[in-house]
Amino acid sequence: MTVTAIIPAHNEASVIAASLRSLRDDAGGTDVEIIVICNGCTDDTAAIAAREPGVRVIKSPVPSKVAAINLGIQHARGEHVVVVDADIRLSGDGLRGLARALASPGVLAAAPRAEMEFAPGTSWFVRAYYRVWFSLPYVHEGMVGCGVYAIGAAGRSRVFPIPDVIADDGYVRGSFSPTSRVRVDSVVSKVRAPRTLRDLIKIKTRSRLGSYQLAGRFGESLPGQHKSSEYSLAVIGLLLRPRLWPSVVAYLHVNLVARRRAKAQLAHIETYVWERDDSARSVPPDAAASR
Repeated sequence: MTVTAIIPAHNEASVIAASLRSLRDDAGGTDVEIIVICNGCTDDTAAIAAREPGVRVIKSPVPSKVAAINLGIQHARGEHVVVVDADIRLSGDGLRGLARALASPGVLAAAPRAEMEFAPGTSWFVRAYYRVWFSLPYVHEGMVGCGVYAIGAAGRSRVFPIPDVIADDGYVRGSFSPTSRVRVDSVVSKVRAPRTLRDLIKIKTRSRLGSYQLAGRFGESLPGQHKSSEYSLAVIGLLLRPRLWPSVVAYLHVNLVARRRAKAQLAHIETYVWERDDSARSVPPDAAASR
């Protein structure tokens, strides 16, 4: 059993070393391959990644996450592939855990359990948003907000090459039915939470825009698409928990603003400029607390 970690990285000099060291901590051996695809980088991402032993760096002039992932797939030697966002911390043993899950009968895709890391000074609104978000049942279905997805050998032809979409993870998740993908709770991906409300709205707008794009291009043809009615019922159910009311208000506010922004951006999606959170990238990983 061999596994390849593919890390698309665009100007990730501030976080790539910590992410790679996390992967390499216990990833020794010939069963794990780590590839960083530096796409359109104008900083020192490639040089920093190349200094890490056992890491293969491939440079691409195209600043596209999807193009980087597809390029990585072409070079991957592993039987299974795990796509890891450059600002996510996942252990080498976690890679193997995902690969073991993919070896189970009928399992074509897998993802870890997400654990948020909050830096000192993180906005109350951000913490409140994720307090509600983690209470929603669909989050626990797997491949949601964890920055990592693993595809087995039998599932690769179903999703790769990934089309030019904003939400590559949403496309991959939607390509597999709930019965053929799993969340591996014993494997944890550590996700940096935005520090500010503004940055939270930016990434949630991008997520919503990605969902709108997938719905417009593929409709109901993706077997694993989440049903909005189920999502709405889950949010309404939280209103039965009075202690969560302030957090629910914050959550709904973020979603409302993100939806409005995404709908406005959808009209000009051809010229869309990728929005990302840079507030968390400025904080050393060890300074953040997991929740």
